[in-house]
Amino acid sequence: MLRVTDKKMKPRLRHTIFPILLIFLSACDPANHMNPANPSTNEYWLAQILSRIHPPIFRENTGSLEWTLLVGKSSSLVNAKGVVLDPFLNPVLFGDTNTALFNGTLFGTQDMFIAKYDPQKNQIWAKQLGAPGASLTAVKAASDSIGNTYVLGFTSAAFTGPMSSGQDMFVVKFALDGTVVWAKQAGPTGGSYFVNPIAICLDEVGNSYSVGDSNGPFGGPVATGGNGFVLRFDVDGNQSWVKQYSISGANITSGGCVWDKFSGTVLVSGWGGADFRNDTAPGVGGNDTFVMRYDPDGTRHFLIYEAETAREILSGPMLLDSFGDIYVTATSNASFGSGSSGTAYPSTILKYNSGGTRLWVRQDGDGYPTGQTSSLGIVSDIVGNVFIAGYTNTNLTTNNSASVGTTDVFFIKYNRQGERQWLRQIGASGKAIQGTGIAIDREGTMYGTGTTNADFNGIPLTGTQDSFLVQYR
Repeated sequence: MLRVTDKKMKPRLRHTIFPILLIFLSACDPANHMNPANPSTNEYWLAQILSRIHPPIFRENTGSLEWTLLVGKSSSLVNAKGVVLDPFLNPVLFGDTNTALFNGTLFGTQDMFIAKYDPQKNQIWAKQLGAPGASLTAVKAASDSIGNTYVLGFTSAAFTGPMSSGQDMFVVKFALDGTVVWAKQAGPTGGSYFVNPIAICLDEVGNSYSVGDSNGPFGGPVATGGNGFVLRFDVDGNQSWVKQYSISGANITSGGCVWDKFSGTVLVSGWGGADFRNDTAPGVGGNDTFVMRYDPDGTRHFLIYEAETAREILSGPMLLDSFGDIYVTATSNASFGSGSSGTAYPSTILKYNSGGTRLWVRQDGDGYPTGQTSSLGIVSDIVGNVFIAGYTNTNLTTNNSASVGTTDVFFIKYNRQGERQWLRQIGASGKAIQGTGIAIDREGTMYGTGTTNADFNGIPLTGTQDSFLVQYR
């Protein structure tokens, strides 16, 4: 196999031949004639190079299902927690499992896994990590511009190092080919405290910011109730700082985070029984929501506060679109001026400009009195359309009746003005199907993931609970 980066070639000859080779090879289809699914082959890397030669062609996503993949094993639980994309538009699935899914044996009582697929759902590589006696739970992940994937989770026993508390958080950084670059574990010391990580985001150079909550002195002195935290690892896995956010008399639960490239700050959402404008308790409603900005050195600045008397706004994942607008998802019984009864907890999206001024609110599932609809993932395409994934016990088409299953998975597309473009909802009678993550590439192809204990899109269930990966165009 010809190596186009062979250092033995004279520079002038190399510069002449390389474009000719690319022109010739781009007329071929390496996916059909070579072995692009295996990263140990030259064909794999050639296919990746060729995929970058042609500029992306964006197409509006119409919600057409292209394929479905189920990942499972007999009598086992496989819990996909989300999906991210590498620079070559390959989806990377991650989660946790109680079986030897990708290894010959289960390392702990529950291991984490990560698996990369190509856009045709061929597996490129898969990894399973664990430790004796440890239950590892994957939570969220983020990917950088060169293909590293950072997986956030928590552990009940020593994983990458000794335990600091009763439940520690961890971050594992994987390279493009699945190699573990580094793995770090952290938690409060001095007691059987817990750390509950919620979300992770990255800046342009690969520094990671993990947010969550803890009942211990994690980043601050308070060791009672629930306190928020933000922890920063640099690109090499060194802990830069951890900052605690606590308010006397209130429990704080983190919701999500996103790196704001326009301001060079981290945006963090969360909720609790406090007035976050002045850090006092109680708040206006039952549980109010906030967005804060953190400078790279950990200094916190107030940005957004949402509250409604006798209602709850439980914020979740966040998004910053390519125009600098901020999106916060929530499960909320607040009416936001609609006059709703407050008995249902619909999926809620709040859109703000960069200064924190609310632009619009959209709710799905507010018409079914006992409905609960939760969004666990939100992304946007290059033109500003917004996509969410989650689960519901409500028929989101009629908005006034029950779902087909105990919970159904849903995917929704909105335009920049918040108008729904399409809805896809899938359920099975008496079964639980849940969406846990979503990703969209620069060409407009959407990937969704989640869990199911039923046959899914015509594919038989393998285990007690399988994970699914779907592609929509």
